[in-house]
Amino acid sequence: MLARMLRIGVGLEAVAAIALVTVLGAWMVPPLAVALILMFPIAVHGIPLAIEFITGAVVDRRPVARLGRLRC
Repeated sequence: MLARMLRIGVGLEAVAAIALVTVLGAWMVPPLAVALILMFPIAVHGIPLAIEFITGAVVDRRPVARLGRLRC
């Protein structure tokens, strides 16, 4: 089930990337459009992941979870 959902998600990302290439390619320099499209999957996965990490750091109130900046 999860594998199917992941495949569908990747397929939808590919379709969206191809659609963006066609739209952005007409408005801007093609190498710039291709560079933006290559960053598309990073934005799709990276931005929500960053939001989850930040939210988890703010919400988690356990003293063990916060090591501080200088402790390793």
